Amino acid sequence: MKQSTRRCWLLLAAICLLGGGVGDRGLPVAVAQSSSDKPAAKTGLPAAVAEAVLDEAARRSERERSALQVVSAEQRQWPNGCLRLAEPDEVCTQAIVEGWRVTVASPERRWIYRTDQQGQRIRLERQAQASTASFSDIANDPYREEVQTAREMGFIAGFDGNTFRPEQPLTREQAVSMFLEALVGIPQVAVALPSETKATPYSDIKASRWSAAKIAWAHQNGIVSGYGNGTFRPTAQVTRAELIAIERRAAQYAQQQRGQGRELAAVRNAESFADTEGHWAQAAIRTMARYCGVAAARSDTVGAAQFEPNRAARRNYAAAATVRMRQCVAPEHEAVRLERPSPNQTVASPLEIAGEARGQWYFEGDFPVTLRDANGQVVARSFVTAQDSWMQEGFVPFKGTLSFEAPQTDCGTLVLERDNPSALLKNSGWHRVPVCFSQ
Repeated sequence: MKQSTRRCWLLLAAICLLGGGVGDRGLPVAVAQSSSDKPAAKTGLPAAVAEAVLDEAARRSERERSALQVVSAEQRQWPNGCLRLAEPDEVCTQAIVEGWRVTVASPERRWIYRTDQQGQRIRLERQAQASTASFSDIANDPYREEVQTAREMGFIAGFDGNTFRPEQPLTREQAVSMFLEALVGIPQVAVALPSETKATPYSDIKASRWSAAKIAWAHQNGIVSGYGNGTFRPTAQVTRAELIAIERRAAQYAQQQRGQGRELAAVRNAESFADTEGHWAQAAIRTMARYCGVAAARSDTVGAAQFEPNRAARRNYAAAATVRMRQCVAPEHEAVRLERPSPNQTVASPLEIAGEARGQWYFEGDFPVTLRDANGQVVARSFVTAQDSWMQEGFVPFKGTLSFEAPQTDCGTLVLERDNPSALLKNSGWHRVPVCFSQ
């Protein structure tokens, strides 16, 4: 009976594949140029599929194809025509698709692709896989943990010898490429990057340039802008102020795609940087300092006075800031499970707070909670307390109460904050819940 059912499903899948997908409008696909069915060495993968995947990996990673190789491949069945990687609002053919799960590697990074049987549909899995080994030159870098996280998320890569060159300045086109690759990995965010463009919005970028399509897409979606004379200056070093301006627009784009609106709610008090007063990026820096500490002083400690907005952004800080932005939009790992209050609940004083959080969120058995109005101003602040032993990695229940006077704004945000006695932003964490106030 099971074999008969399987044959029926396979017949249906074949019919759908021959007839094409109804409304199947996913990510750009690479079409195999070779008709050879010779298997790739040691994997059983047909050569035509291997060639198509390597072409796509070379295009996406901007590497020479000779630097890439297929290291593993396994046959898979995908439940729909989107290979189970549908974009928001995408309509997929509902039929089993026989295909492959293919791992491609360079010396410092790995990618995992899904394909159909012929390699005509190719999609990158949401989480590109990176080498588990740390870069050899970041052992003493203040951003080393976030650099490694960025590598694992798949939006940065290194150089020969497994180096990262953390203090090397980032160019404007490199920054755009990094941001867009980071957006690709956020659930419910549609980023269909074109492989080429016929025209660019800037006079100093030819359509044939490696970054042209990405810069054009970012411009069209309001993430980057050029200069008043119509240029973009792709090879110029991106300043820390410019980096933060792009971070803010990228976060707004991602939140809007996820149905969260463009308002970047504050989760912490803004740093007071003495050198940003009157700067063109002052508002963006203030917003992103409150938004999970994306904008931070060069020493990366809370309370530091200098941001140095006109200084060139280094690769290490750019990676760390992008990790923070991405995790503020959509946290990678669940750390808090809130039972009360629920999102968008109308709350009144005293507000009872209950749920559970992982043990590392506590210090001496509690962690802070802050109620903010729609302008980011603090309405009330207190602590929730562990109801069990908190010195563990698992979830620990907590309870607490906030007493407050209703603010002038109708709604706001309840922020649960990981207790962080070190004051290092890399050790921070926030869980946000929108609430409205009973007037």
